[in-house]
Formats: sequence, C-alpha cells, structure tokens
Amino acid sequence: MKNLFIIILLLSFFSCKNTKEITFLELFEKKEDITLLPFNNVIIDSLMSPDIFISAGDYLIFSEPKLPYLLSSYNFKTHAFKRFLRKGQGVNEAINIQTLGQLNNDNSFYAHDVMSQSIFLFSINDLSETIEKDSLPSSYNVSSLAYDDNLAFYMIVGDSARFVVKHDDNFVSLGEMPKVDDILPQVLSQSLQGPSLVSFENKKLAWFSVYGDIMEIYNYSNPNNIYLVKSSVVNLPVYSKSSERNSGVLALNTKLSVSSVTSDGKYIYALYNENKIEDAVKKGDDIFFCKKILVFDWEGNPVKILNVDRQLRSITYRKEDGKLYCLGLAENLDPAVYFFSINNLDL
Repeated sequence: MKNLFIIILLLSFFSCKNTKEITFLELFEKKEDITLLPFNNVIIDSLMSPDIFISAGDYLIFSEPKLPYLLSSYNFKTHAFKRFLRKGQGVNEAINIQTLGQLNNDNSFYAHDVMSQSIFLFSINDLSETIEKDSLPSSYNVSSLAYDDNLAFYMIVGDSARFVVKHDDNFVSLGEMPKVDDILPQVLSQSLQGPSLVSFENKKLAWFSVYGDIMEIYNYSNPNNIYLVKSSVVNLPVYSKSSERNSGVLALNTKLSVSSVTSDGKYIYALYNENKIEDAVKKGDDIFFCKKILVFDWEGNPVKILNVDRQLRSITYRKEDGKLYCLGLAENLDPAVYFFSINNLDL
C-alpha cells in the first residue's frame, strides 16, 4: 500500500511538471541583450499611428491604417517624408493594408489589402509612385503573401492546403495543416495565419503563425519541385470548448506568437510575442508590442534570442547599411523608430 502511494505521488509530480507550456523560447540556448538606438527625428515627428513597416532600397515604408492615406515613405538619402495610397474603394485605392513585403528590385514593394483582396505592386521615388495591381486566385481567400520575381506564394484561408503557389500563371497547392483533434483543416487555417517572407538568396520561404508557436520553411530553388525543409509545431492554438464544434473560436488562453519577420539572407529575425488573447483585457492594443526577437537560420535551427530594451511592433532589415530597423514606442508612447547593427551581433 505504501509503494502504491509513492507511485501515485510520483505520477502526480510528473503530471504537474509536464503541464508547463512549451514555446519557441525553450528551443534556444543562447541569449543576448540589445540596446536599441533612436533613429531620425523627422520620422518620429511625421508618424501618426503606424502598425507595420518595411525597408525598400532607399526607403522605409509605413502602413498607417487610421489615416486618409494608408502608406507613407521616408527617404534615407533626401530625408523626404510623404504619404500615398488613398483610403477608399475607387481605382488605386485601398481599405486596409495588412501586409507589406519587399520585391526583388530596388525601391519596390507590395501591399496587400485583405478586405478588398487587392495586391498593389509599387516602384517608388520622391517624384511619383508607380502602381500596378496583381490578380489573386479568385477561388481563394488570401490572408498574406510573398513574392520572388515571377513566383507568388499566397497563404489561404478555408482550405486544407497552406499555400497556393503561382508560377508562370499556373496555380499549385502547397503544404498541409497540422492535425488537431476535432478541428477541420479548413477551420484550422482561419487561425494559422501569420507573416511569411522569402529569401531571394537562398530561394526559401519561411512562414510563422501569429497564434501558437508554429514555423515552416520551404525550398523553392526548383519551382516545379518545392519541398518542406523544416516544420516546427511547438505550441498549437487553443480552441474554445464552449463554442460550437469546428467554429474556429480561439480560447482566451491561446498565446500570440510571431507578428513580424525579416531576414538578412543568412538568418531569419522573428519578432516574438509572449502575450495571450486574455491579456488584451488589460493591455488593449499594447498586446501587440513585444521585446524579444528570435533568430533562426534558414534550415530552421534556433540560433539566439535577442532581448531588446524597447516595446516593438514591427521589424525590417535593410541590406544597404546592415541594420535592423524597429518600429516601437518612445517614452511618451508616441511611435518611434530604432535600429541596431546586425554586424555587432555574436551569432
């Protein structure tokens, strides 16, 4: 009887011990503290309410969803700041830009309006912006995308596949949803959305989920034979048990994850969020700010955690000066831009 009691006690101990939530953070052994440096005051004075930004050659491009013009640009050489892409439903207008990404050309980028399912391709200079529109596959609901010349990767919602790949005007499905008990893949795709980017140098695509800790990397060096390099399913979204089965309603204890991702060609830098949905009650919009950047190589191996000294919402690497730029908050809670040099990192 005494031995039985000891066995039950040990089982209880290990059961409690194993209830600790596993996240991306447990994959890393190395950490480094980073002191961010403030960037040009012109940007701080001009910005109103940016939520994401990217570098594009000589420019930083900001999305500001609350303004009459949804995009703004800052020129590193001339220090000029301007706004463009009017909010609306007319020709060359957009409703809400949720994705910005680099194109494989100087001073070029794309902007995705999820609500109107429109993709704008920009080539920008201080005098004008050249706008083209790319066509989306009409039978799919696209949540995010990434481009490399004539290749386009569309992350889709409501399908069992992860991506639809466009190559030479042909569309091919790519990737599968992870298995979650009692949740259909089509429903799972509604929550497994998040940022993706391509490495023009490595011909690889990386994708992270914004809910739960999930990452995938694909090799597309041969567009006719795209294959999975790494799949890391560490922490799945939690679905509400009180809701109708397969409703896709997330539970309040679902954690947030990667909200912004960039690369210097050698490494992937993922802005990592440790908050949970339930934290929105106390933090409001501050739930989207975080102070950790996870560094992976392009094989999907964890390299290092960078602990920064500011609350950040978006990050972008600029190859022209080897710096990683960070969109965050100043001491007075106004939007601000910071940076640090990648060359100074001990990776």
